[in-house]
Amino acid sequence: VSLTVSSLGATLISLQYPNRNGVKEEITLNHVEEATPNEYLQKNRSYLGSTVGRFANRIANGTFVLDGKEYTLPVNNGPNCLHGGNSGFDKRLWKGKLMSSEDNVLGPGDVGVEFTLKSHDMDEGFPGNVVVSVKYILTHDDRLKFLYEASTDKETVINLTNHTYWNLSGNFKRKIDGHCLTLYCSDYLPVDSLQIPTGKIEPVANSSFDFTSNDGTLLGKCLLDVDGGGEPGFDHCFVVSNWSPDDPDKLSEVAVVTDTLSGRRMCVSSNQPGVQIYTGNFLSKDLSDFPFCKHMAICLETQGFPNSPNNNSFPSSTLKPGDTYVHQTIHSFSLIGILRLSELVVKLAFVCKLVMQWPIDSK
Repeated sequence: VSLTVSSLGATLISLQYPNRNGVKEEITLNHVEEATPNEYLQKNRSYLGSTVGRFANRIANGTFVLDGKEYTLPVNNGPNCLHGGNSGFDKRLWKGKLMSSEDNVLGPGDVGVEFTLKSHDMDEGFPGNVVVSVKYILTHDDRLKFLYEASTDKETVINLTNHTYWNLSGNFKRKIDGHCLTLYCSDYLPVDSLQIPTGKIEPVANSSFDFTSNDGTLLGKCLLDVDGGGEPGFDHCFVVSNWSPDDPDKLSEVAVVTDTLSGRRMCVSSNQPGVQIYTGNFLSKDLSDFPFCKHMAICLETQGFPNSPNNNSFPSSTLKPGDTYVHQTIHSFSLIGILRLSELVVKLAFVCKLVMQWPIDSK
């Protein structure tokens, strides 16, 4: 695995991994080539690869009540606050350093980078002086670890995640229609017309939200069946089945994404109760913007539940002085074997369809 990160937004810029033939290629849409930070921020309005916070996902109407006091946040997604407001953590210049063997979290052969950020009291309307760190650790056995920690001097809410857009085809050869997805999630959070959870938790069985098959489900079979905020696709939080409030630090299996044509597989585990699946519904419809185009990638944002500060039945996102917010997510990369004939027929059908619609990178 080859990894490139940036202190601007504590962003994952690039991740390259070989296909089954040993050809190393880009498997994210995160790389934006701009000369200055301001130009980069203007281009990267979709949080490509960024660390988002203080609160990832949406807070309804940009308000919440904590310890009897109402706090008002910037609204930047209709009437809601999305990913921390107008100037969230994705737009900040973090302080970065290379990790060393003195860091206890590094194993033999591992390398890592740590980014830290100080967020002042009432930053984007959120209470408390908060100190945040995110560590990117690349292990000797092709795993990428995201380790987040935060502390505060005043009761606040926090919900951090990484917003990488994944496309395992390699160098954007295909859309994600042909990716297979398994989610270890028997339930999901239904949303209203503004993408705010209704408060209900509903089973995925017998619906387009059912990705529980261990063999994986082709995304192309259900992308157009779901309303992802006004465009077809997913922008929904799934409930991690094995997460337990009694053991919040336990890592649970979350997802497996496979591109059988390239042979790449990515397994995700986390200690978070939810995973927001976003399929790039609002990326460009203009082919001249390739590869930053609709349904060219999938985000798997491990996190707490959206709008949890306004819903007492959801796992709490409150952080108190003296406590430490700890979030760990691991992406494990591997290769699968030769395609079965039945898989090959289905995949070739999708490829033929996509070749008619999308340019293919010949690198």
